[in-house]
Amino acid sequence: MAPLAQVLNFYILNSRDLYGLPRKFNMAFDSGGAISVVADTNDIAFVATRVAEGRSVPEAVYFRVQLRGITGHRQFASDGGILLTPGQTVAVAAAMIRVFSDHDDRTDRKKARLKYLIDRWGIEKFLEETETRLAFPLVRFPLAECEPRAAVHQHGHLGVHPQRQPGLFYIGVAVPVGRLSVQQMRAIAGIADHHGSGEIRLTVWQNLILPNIPGGKLEAAQRAIADAGLSDAAATFAAGRSPAPATRAAVSRRQTQKLTQSLSPDFSTSDSKWFSRSTFMLPAVLIPALSITSETSDCSAPRSAERKAIRC
Repeated sequence: MAPLAQVLNFYILNSRDLYGLPRKFNMAFDSGGAISVVADTNDIAFVATRVAEGRSVPEAVYFRVQLRGITGHRQFASDGGILLTPGQTVAVAAAMIRVFSDHDDRTDRKKARLKYLIDRWGIEKFLEETETRLAFPLVRFPLAECEPRAAVHQHGHLGVHPQRQPGLFYIGVAVPVGRLSVQQMRAIAGIADHHGSGEIRLTVWQNLILPNIPGGKLEAAQRAIADAGLSDAAATFAAGRSPAPATRAAVSRRQTQKLTQSLSPDFSTSDSKWFSRSTFMLPAVLIPALSITSETSDCSAPRSAERKAIRC
């Protein structure tokens, strides 16, 4: 998914007419596998899917488009009814952005999102307007004709996993409530430089991924992660370094500096630790995604979590 996201990123950067999107306007590419990027929280999302032999399109991997996710306004994205080849996704994204930019309502910043344009027009009119800006027609294809997605494992990115590149692995590092000290940030940078390719990726659950680590360096990288006071979720609780599963699943967000100053510095961390003490006997697969937030908007994705606590 990363190459497609990078192509779209550079396309937008090099297209001045695509500047000036609302700050909350989001897009995503999702592999359609067990590890999700929470695509249905985005204005526009491309989700990979497989179509089996015997359908009206050739057997292959395609992308479905999900539209008008805006969970801060209590709505997840819904399927747009179209099927794209990987090579069509960036062109369709650019066309949809241009349709939105030309017709959205900027007089009310709370409604400057794709949801409200499609609510006015309907999905079909939006797709027809998108087609006028493309060199190819959009293929309407029923979702039921695609292979069903595998069950999503929200924290499946944690731990050590093989990459498609032979001999390379990535390590998912748990960051309790998304907070790192300066020393931990420097340690992570050093691990990425010395054991990987110098690359660090962020997840929607405020955790880290260290990719491109050779198999021969995995053990040293895991030791360095533990020495930094963090966990790759593979260490045992007895080691005293691995955060409890509930802490690994917790996400925190503060909205404003004023609100931050009114809260204890350990507000979210202490709350998630309390929750961990209450649930540490549960298997990790049963620990819910937990969002502890001090705001009523959706920056910490509380509506995507299975359990949420919002301080009023």
